[in-house]
Amino acid sequence: MSINEDVIKLVAEGNNNVESKKFEKSLEVFDGALQLDPLNEGAFSGKIRALRELHRYSDAEKVVHEALSRLPNNVNILDELGSLCLDKHQFDKTIKIADQILEIDPLNEGAFKGKIIALGELRRYSDAEKVIHDALEKLPKNVEILYQWSYLYYNQKQ
Repeated sequence: MSINEDVIKLVAEGNNNVESKKFEKSLEVFDGALQLDPLNEGAFSGKIRALRELHRYSDAEKVVHEALSRLPNNVNILDELGSLCLDKHQFDKTIKIADQILEIDPLNEGAFKGKIIALGELRRYSDAEKVIHDALEKLPKNVEILYQWSYLYYNQKQ
């Protein structure tokens, strides 16, 4: 088996561990993948996600910065950073990261979603609706964007 095949299997195993809520085990597996391939974005993303789930936010930030130093402007890593900022209630920073992602990938569903959630949390409902309309122009009938729109509408009525 090649190193590449080993890394693919380790990343899949790590993701399965995250889905099974075996976060500590997933960290070991992702570290193993990164030892074999120090530039593997899937291993970095999975490790960041596991650390977020464990509420180890400062550790997750360190991994994000390490990953971005090796993989500058990587959309998946930036998306994990945006999710980390949402977890930490850093909504203005989430919006900036979403904008950065959308400059690189104007059709990125995760960036639209993060920006809509952050704007809603800041009670900037009209701005969030503008983002929703922009997103739906680019991603018509996108279920996740439509869900965020309904959630935003629901929150406004509370």
